[in-house]
Amino acid sequence: MSFLNPLFLGALALALIPLLIHLLRRRKLPVVKWAAMEFLLQSQRKQRRRIQIEEWLLLFIRMLIISCIVLALSRPLLKSIVVHIPGQNGRVYAVIVLDNSLSMSQRLPGSKSAWDRAKADTHQLLTRLLQQGDSVSILLMNGSTVNLVEGPSFDLNAASRKVANTNLSDGSTDYLTAARMVLNRLQKVNAPYPEVFWISDDQRVGWPQDKNLRASNGIWKRISKIAPITWVSAGLQPADRNNIAVHLQSPDRELVTPDLPAHIQATVSNFSPRAANIVAEMSIDGGTPAQPQQIHLDPYSSSNLLFTPYFPTPGEHTGAISVSSGALIDVLAKDNTADFVIKSEDHIPVLVDDLSAAGTSNASFWLAAALQPDSHIHIFSPHFLAGTQYNSTPLSRYATVILTGVNSISPSEAAALATYTRMGGGVLIFPGAHPNLPELNSVLNANDILPARLSNIQQLSSDSAVTLDSGSITSSSPLALFKDTSQVDIGSSHFSHYIRMVPSTDSSPSGQTITLVKFSSGYPALVETRVGLGKVMFFASTADTSWNDLPKHAATWLPLLYQILADLSSGADSHRNLQIGDPIQLSLPLAASGRKISVTLPNNQVITSNSVLGPNGVSFQFNDTLQAGIYHVHIPGGASETFCVNLPLQESDLKPFTDIRTKLITAGVTPSKLTTVSTEKELAQAVKHERYGQELWRTLILIAILLLFIESPLARYIGRR
Repeated sequence: MSFLNPLFLGALALALIPLLIHLLRRRKLPVVKWAAMEFLLQSQRKQRRRIQIEEWLLLFIRMLIISCIVLALSRPLLKSIVVHIPGQNGRVYAVIVLDNSLSMSQRLPGSKSAWDRAKADTHQLLTRLLQQGDSVSILLMNGSTVNLVEGPSFDLNAASRKVANTNLSDGSTDYLTAARMVLNRLQKVNAPYPEVFWISDDQRVGWPQDKNLRASNGIWKRISKIAPITWVSAGLQPADRNNIAVHLQSPDRELVTPDLPAHIQATVSNFSPRAANIVAEMSIDGGTPAQPQQIHLDPYSSSNLLFTPYFPTPGEHTGAISVSSGALIDVLAKDNTADFVIKSEDHIPVLVDDLSAAGTSNASFWLAAALQPDSHIHIFSPHFLAGTQYNSTPLSRYATVILTGVNSISPSEAAALATYTRMGGGVLIFPGAHPNLPELNSVLNANDILPARLSNIQQLSSDSAVTLDSGSITSSSPLALFKDTSQVDIGSSHFSHYIRMVPSTDSSPSGQTITLVKFSSGYPALVETRVGLGKVMFFASTADTSWNDLPKHAATWLPLLYQILADLSSGADSHRNLQIGDPIQLSLPLAASGRKISVTLPNNQVITSNSVLGPNGVSFQFNDTLQAGIYHVHIPGGASETFCVNLPLQESDLKPFTDIRTKLITAGVTPSKLTTVSTEKELAQAVKHERYGQELWRTLILIAILLLFIESPLARYIGRR
């Protein structure tokens, strides 16, 4: 217990006045015996003790009234017995976590956004609640969590200016990453009075799950052992967090030409406790939105949309899908639009090499029929060879190389393919009818272009032939379009022979192996591996009809082959539609080595960087993709490439914790070290209480008033007695 005005404590002596009055009234008077009074003495003795008790009670109340008033003027403080609280001259080190993720842009019409309130709270901390001599570190929580003010900085005004000039990011909420950085700052700075201020919208989806949950709980527990935590909730009330969002399902994997429409899929979600009638539209190359689609969404539900525009002009095209929510008040407007980039290909150069004995297999025939199905459609420009040495054939002029009838392969051919792939090329391998599996394993594996170990050949009767299993295709696969068998049923073909493959377990980025589709037997049918900037795919059966009847089913064979070639031909440039934080990657010609590449960001800021010459050729990588929108990469010589960065899906779910205090205590935060507030006034009171204790003067005044109401009728009652 301490006092802000201790000089008033001297006035406690006034509490003795009622006692003096009481003692003076007890002075003895002369006693005169009167015979008539003797009859009353017996009754008086019985009531005397009770009267004395009542008088002492009245005396105590009067003394207590005076004491409460005096103590209230002295402004007593009740300090914690658990936390060591600094006095008025103590120097505080404050670690402030400021949530500037996408969800903080939530706002009701005509009111401040959660981000505006968060910045106001931070400004109050830096300019009013922290004093000269205090220090601060400020972290921005936006998925990556960055140091805005690494600190400890004693220039609070400069820190306040930095916060004022900080903008919202398009990143996601990540409590675990931010908590780790807070703990690191507290452990690194040996401050006598550390404090943590966490300013957020309490978004629930950012909390770690499963295996990260235990680690997260341990971190929160260690933080609360070092410093008290004040949690400031800046978001809207749960009932007001209505949000409609649209998110693009990446179209990168699809082959688009002037003759083939694109299939652009989007997911529209209703993150609201109310149903909504939604209108979705698409715009192309900045044109007027068209192709409206209307859907009804129940609370907390989603629906998929499909747009099929044509892009008659070859080259890059940008577009956007936008949604409107009708009568529903949408508090997060930015995720109502999803941008995308489509590249319309024209005359894709493909090399088809038949490695069977003198090119005698029928695979070339079936591939030629597939790549040139009509004299009016020229999607691919195939060039056919029969067992060539690649030192006389420059592979770099082709977007994709198809090897068919592969019974064996020479080391020089494998080495040429490996070099081509590392520089961004795509290779598709079909085995021959009589493959030498040990040799293929040895030669291809020696050059790191074997997606899977070739185990043995499975021979089946016509009755037990296997099919392709569309259910084995993942939603992120380049073959994701074939999950829906209502359009193309890839399970209509039968395979009597196939090579049993065992995919590599290498999970490094350069050697990541993916099974794109399986047979109905469960064994891999098509396996992909990354090699440098390019990819290699191995198909477990032949490209002719010796092992299967797939080439005879044109309705399946053509779209399946085209989709595979579309993925392979895109090479290092395949990912044009990215997520926040994904790098932009380009494979460049040798002449671009060391040249400056400029990138125009969605906010029109231009950043310049150099290309790099490495073992995989000349490449360019840009990592600063923290804004959603369209990026333009300008290459020396006038060429340019366009990329799109999309918003994180989870940020559109604004649902908060039901009780953030309970959540943090469950995570290991000591209850006595945790304060939760939601307004600037509550923040000021919480900081005052945390540092100096709880002021009791209001309570004392209320007690004095209550005692006055008791004293008056009690005095009249006793006076009548």
